[in-house]
Amino acid sequence: MGVSICLSTGCGAARTQQYSLKGENPLSRADSWESNRAIMMAAMTSDNPAIVLSTGQKELEVRPDNVEARTMVAQVQTRLGQPKQALLTLDPVQLSAEPGVKLELARARLALGHPEQAVPLLNEVAATENAPLVREASKLLAVACDQQGRHAEAQERYEALLASKNEPSVRYNYGRSLMLSNRNR
Repeated sequence: MGVSICLSTGCGAARTQQYSLKGENPLSRADSWESNRAIMMAAMTSDNPAIVLSTGQKELEVRPDNVEARTMVAQVQTRLGQPKQALLTLDPVQLSAEPGVKLELARARLALGHPEQAVPLLNEVAATENAPLVREASKLLAVACDQQGRHAEAQERYEALLASKNEPSVRYNYGRSLMLSNRNR
């Protein structure tokens, strides 16, 4: 497969160079998981949940066992206030040992007000070696503590999280926890 690229020489003239690519570019196939994953990741980064959902649902029609696609779709569904739909999306893979699946199952259960169901899953994720997922599990464990009325424990968790990285969402939840604990006195 060859690709022609026009290179400017700086004086208005141009020359064309032929390059040969070995193999097929996986992103050039619109139906490939690599292509769909790249689209979904870009949409998540640019905060475009509609594209994540539409691309993810198309992916799952072709490859229903795609755990990563299910996890990404469920994450967006929960963040859009659709935790029941997220649980349905994850249902076929809920017994998976993947930490990402457990994290999203826990996130949806917290959104439904069931911290007792979320905490065991979050503890499993927190015990993994995947630093980004461990941090996310720690944030959700603090939320679960607040939901269970254990505000002092939640606040300790928020303080530890803020000591390692100052994130607006953690600061917000910490402030909310302080407010809730003062209200319950």
